[in-house]
Amino acid sequence: MSADRAAPADSVGAFLDSLGLGAYTAVFEEQAIDLELLHELDDAQLEQLGVKALGHRMRIRRALAQAAAAGQPAPAAAPLSPAVQSAQAAAAGTAERRQITVMFCDLVDSTALSQRLDPEDLRLLMHRYQLAAGEVVRRNQGNVAQYLGDGLMVYFGWPRAHEDDAQRAVLTALEVIEVVKGIDVAEPPRVRIGIATGPVVIGLGQDGDAGAVRMAVGETPNLAARVQSLAEPDQVVVTAGTHRLLGGAFECADLGEHVLKGIEAPARLWRVLGESRADGRFAATSGSMLTALVNRHLEISLLTDAWSRACAGEGKAVLLVGDPGIGKSRVLDELRARVPSDSVLLRLQCSDLHGNSAFHPIIAQVVRASGIDRCDAPDTRLDKLEAWLRHIAPGTMGGVRHLAALLSLPLSRYPAMQSSPAKSRLETIRTLVQLVTEAAQRRPVLLLAEDLHWIDPSSLEVMDALVAALTERRMLLVMTSRSEQVARRAAWPNVTTLTLSGLSRHHSLQLAAAVAAAHGLSEHIIRRIVDHTDGVPLFLEELT
Repeated sequence: MSADRAAPADSVGAFLDSLGLGAYTAVFEEQAIDLELLHELDDAQLEQLGVKALGHRMRIRRALAQAAAAGQPAPAAAPLSPAVQSAQAAAAGTAERRQITVMFCDLVDSTALSQRLDPEDLRLLMHRYQLAAGEVVRRNQGNVAQYLGDGLMVYFGWPRAHEDDAQRAVLTALEVIEVVKGIDVAEPPRVRIGIATGPVVIGLGQDGDAGAVRMAVGETPNLAARVQSLAEPDQVVVTAGTHRLLGGAFECADLGEHVLKGIEAPARLWRVLGESRADGRFAATSGSMLTALVNRHLEISLLTDAWSRACAGEGKAVLLVGDPGIGKSRVLDELRARVPSDSVLLRLQCSDLHGNSAFHPIIAQVVRASGIDRCDAPDTRLDKLEAWLRHIAPGTMGGVRHLAALLSLPLSRYPAMQSSPAKSRLETIRTLVQLVTEAAQRRPVLLLAEDLHWIDPSSLEVMDALVAALTERRMLLVMTSRSEQVARRAAWPNVTTLTLSGLSRHHSLQLAAAVAAAHGLSEHIIRRIVDHTDGVPLFLEELT
């Protein structure tokens, strides 16, 4: 063993500490993951253990692969870099530097409320407001750092980072607005919210007390508070840094540059209008900025052939499996471009944030396909739903009541039905399957279901029923997942599985060079990028 390497790690905790990921030790030990089982963990299992950050999972898997190649029974513990030592010190109670998204939520006209309400009533209102907002924050895995009288300071990205913390913050803000408006009091409160993203130092609380609330120090919390003061009631305003991280996931209105008190440079701000109508997570994040496709011709050829067979009445289901960033969504995008525009395209996008929301990806698709707008009146929404059903599958009009209930629309225009919740749920699933199969009788249907590792149980039941109904239908169902466990769990013996692997070094160099061409990077830098990205196309593009 070389002098610059320590002895092999003798515990999972020592191994995680050597990577600067000691914060995960408790959950690994709680799930009885020892050094022997550690080597068997795949990416999906690491994510289930709570290792949500993609970079952390990559670091763990790379260390395991290096240990296996060296024939070591356990990963070797390398000397810790200063950055890792700093992170470990932070976990032990000192300060750490992080990029986080800060959400500042404030109650509108709280002073006027205090003058109009009895102190007891005001206390009850404030308590319900804080409880309701705090529950939304916790559900979206944010961290309420402080309750500031009638305001909340919330961190996304600490203590646990996610790849979509900015999106989580904005989604939380929109949900908080709705939940606060729904508080059952004589005078429902309203809030305004500001969001900013940037570097902070998170340290100990007051007087160095390790048990006190940790506060983020830096410009970002102040920026979020200043931005909040410019928002109108029931509005969310974000900084340019947050807006850039949102990609196309939300519709925003440019508010221009503003001079904020205590902030030296003018800040460009954006008002969030609502969630985007983008067709899937890939479209929301990538838009039209796509590089040339590299080395996926075999998979696309197989899917194109499956589509041709489906058009001839040989229904087919395919599961596309691969690690995050490997190119699953890009392959689907290429397939969709080859499908005639007169076909029926349905796209279900599962979400980490909605894994416990029944039928969430299906509801989102129906809303998007029927043209329902968030500003539409309830009757207008029903009109649009019915018009879409008559166009795509008129035979399902008998089940429109179930679809209206699924979208939480009023049911007064439909005959009343006496049925148990369980029976209504089964009828809803039957109506959804009938909608797709009848549409396939009229025109070929391409149904894309993305990120099934996040699918909710109710939507998975719909997928089960669709797979079973594929035979002799003009329909191709293509699903993506980070783990083959989805297929095993759903018991789909007649589903073809295609596994996407990383790019070879040759193709990695080809992709990196294509991206680097616009930036004048040297061949030496391109090779170093390829050395550090393991053939994952998304990482290659982002790092380049």
